[in-house]
Amino acid sequence: MHSKERIRLYDLAMADPSVRVSPHCWKARFALAHKGLEADLVPWRFHQRGSAESGTATVPYLFDGDQLISDSWRIAVYLESCFPERPSHFGSPDAVPLARMINSWIDLTVMPLLGRVVIPDVFEALDPLDQPYFREARQKRFGITFEDLRAERESWSLKFLDSLAPLRRQLSDNPFVSGTAPGYADYCVMGAFMFARCTGNSNLISRADASVVAWNDRMLGLFGGLGRSAPVVI
Repeated sequence: MHSKERIRLYDLAMADPSVRVSPHCWKARFALAHKGLEADLVPWRFHQRGSAESGTATVPYLFDGDQLISDSWRIAVYLESCFPERPSHFGSPDAVPLARMINSWIDLTVMPLLGRVVIPDVFEALDPLDQPYFREARQKRFGITFEDLRAERESWSLKFLDSLAPLRRQLSDNPFVSGTAPGYADYCVMGAFMFARCTGNSNLISRADASVVAWNDRMLGLFGGLGRSAPVVI
């Protein structure tokens, strides 16, 4: 049940607290905007994980009153159930599994490729207290140093662009991933694109197919330009 208190969304912040790059946090921000809900964006950093004031070890997580909801997918489902009178994320219950499949495709196929392109830039933008943990954790995850990733940047960029083939196919016949209007499936993809944009890699998206570039532009303009106006790493 929704609390009457203002929603708080905990969102990964860089050294410049206005810069927010997390693709999963961006999914949650678009989900809130889709429902027409305002929230306090609380900056969170890796060195806070496990602390008393940190609700979980990862972001995003959302507090609605005393209720804690973590994980971007669970946040979207929670908002859908608590605010059924507001625009639906999914259109109908039958469309929920399809949106979840898009979410899984992004997380399991697209993000591992995009991450290899932009993670070194994330490292440079982080709060210095976050950098040792981030370097150790991400180099272990990817099995490669940040320096070697930079040397292989173009190769991973091409693999990322190739991974967008299903998106190109969908957008060749539809203005949005969800069909005629944006929905949560679009926000799953846009979270990844905001990851690139906010880390200073919007030029990577501009190299995609024309239909993808046009969709990205439409998405950046949603909700009063939520994505377009977001601060980026300089």
